[in-house]
Amino acid sequence: MNETIGQDASPISEYLHIIKRRRWLAAGIATVVIAGAVAAAVVLPPKYQSSATILIEEPVIADDTPRPSNVSFADQRLQLIQQRVMTTAKLIEVIDRVGLYRDVRQVAAESGLADDMRSRIAMQLVGSDADAKNTRQAKATIAFTLSFTGRDPVVTQQVTQELVNLYLAENERSQHDRAVGTAGFLTGESNRLSARIKELETQLADFKTANAGMLPEEMAFNVQVLDRTQNQILELMHEAQAARERQAFLQAQLLSLEPQAPVNAAAPETLSPKARLRLLKAQYGTLVSKYGDKHPDVVRLRRQIEAIAGSNSGGQTAADLQQLEAELAVANEKYGDAHPEVVRLKRQIKAAKAAIASNQAIADAPDNPIYIQTQGQINAVNAELSTVQSQIAALQKKMDEVEGQIIKAPEIERGYVALKREYDTAVEEFNELKKKGNQAELAKNLETEQMGQRLSLIEPPPLPTAPIWPNRKAIVLLGIICGLAGGIGTAILIDSLDGRIYGPRRLAAIVGASPLVLVPRIAVAYDPKPRRHRFAMLALSLLVAAGVLIGDVDFSALGTFWTSVLGKVQTQ
Repeated sequence: MNETIGQDASPISEYLHIIKRRRWLAAGIATVVIAGAVAAAVVLPPKYQSSATILIEEPVIADDTPRPSNVSFADQRLQLIQQRVMTTAKLIEVIDRVGLYRDVRQVAAESGLADDMRSRIAMQLVGSDADAKNTRQAKATIAFTLSFTGRDPVVTQQVTQELVNLYLAENERSQHDRAVGTAGFLTGESNRLSARIKELETQLADFKTANAGMLPEEMAFNVQVLDRTQNQILELMHEAQAARERQAFLQAQLLSLEPQAPVNAAAPETLSPKARLRLLKAQYGTLVSKYGDKHPDVVRLRRQIEAIAGSNSGGQTAADLQQLEAELAVANEKYGDAHPEVVRLKRQIKAAKAAIASNQAIADAPDNPIYIQTQGQINAVNAELSTVQSQIAALQKKMDEVEGQIIKAPEIERGYVALKREYDTAVEEFNELKKKGNQAELAKNLETEQMGQRLSLIEPPPLPTAPIWPNRKAIVLLGIICGLAGGIGTAILIDSLDGRIYGPRRLAAIVGASPLVLVPRIAVAYDPKPRRHRFAMLALSLLVAAGVLIGDVDFSALGTFWTSVLGKVQTQ
């Protein structure tokens, strides 16, 4: 064996021996890793961050006032504002205004610069655990922070301020535009629906007029009218039957009566002209049948009858009529039909005939009071029966009309219900739009008066004094840990791959038995140990230097120095 190591053959002692044997390799690897970490901590440029806090203020309105419908949830609104602010055009305006990316502005693509700037912008919502006014979110957003990360602290602050201004301006503009646009849209829709409702009202009125009595709401009334009409017809039919019975009775009674009352021939001077005329006619008939029409008594009676008849007819008698007709015959032979004499005679003949007919009717008219009374009752019954029959016919016609309306009602109801449903829907939509329009108008007024939901800057972006990246102490500490772990791990790995035998455990594993004696290390005249000690002192110095850097070195100053050096190199 080339080397023996103590008598402790435990695994830990073997690893310690491995580290001791490969200490220069482990020290070299650790030194390189630590040196790289220190170099990275020094070389990496610093990054600064400036943040501003913006408060989301609730509308300045009373709790019992209806909230406008355009007050949406804060996170949704902020996402919309962010999408509008983070456009390439607006970000390029900010870049040009503050001088961001001044060195590469002319050669780099605008889309690339905008994408890099977006990656440096961060927005974080600040929520409240309890919000009684908003039940949709478990944690209501009451504010948000807006930050930008850059290499120049002054430019970083300026960019953050510009972003804050963009957010505030965009929120105010979007709120106002949304309120005005919503109010205008709802007003237009309300006007359109109002015109449609008026049109539907006209259609409904025309429909009701054209289908009066057949509408659904009139069905119950029509049924009642039909029942009432049927009852009235039955009552009138009973009345008509009673009138017919009275009519038959009176007609039978009339047949048993004489139209003319008996004449008292004993005192003719007390009789009326009509009664005397009737008496004379009766005597004339008797005498004519007894003596003939040439007998003096017959001639005398005839003259008396003609005298009385002529006085009742205005002096016109049958003889006068015969005389006028004879004169007309002579005039017709001498003159034409249009001659005044012929016209006069025709007019006199017509008047004489009318007078004689009237006189005859008067003479033939009944004068028996009982007969006249019975005939009057019959006429009254006839008039009553005619009236009842007319009423029955009218009611029957009305009943037919109502029955026709009831039969047509289902078909009319379908059209009416469809039109009424459209009208009710339009009215409901109009009322809803009117309500929303009032809310939109309230929202517009709130935005105009700056009393709606708004964003206010409560903490402006400060000038960053210390970089947020890189964490130089953490980089160096991580480099030390990784260097030591890498060096030790590499030493153990290489030793395990080496074919030489070190220690009694490996020898016992090969031969199958433990060694009897362990020979200690024998020093020779030439020993490279001092040279190795020098390498060990060098590694130790590096570790000490790293510790000093972790504890005392101002990495920000080194980073600023290194950044300035890189800037000068790039400009050359």
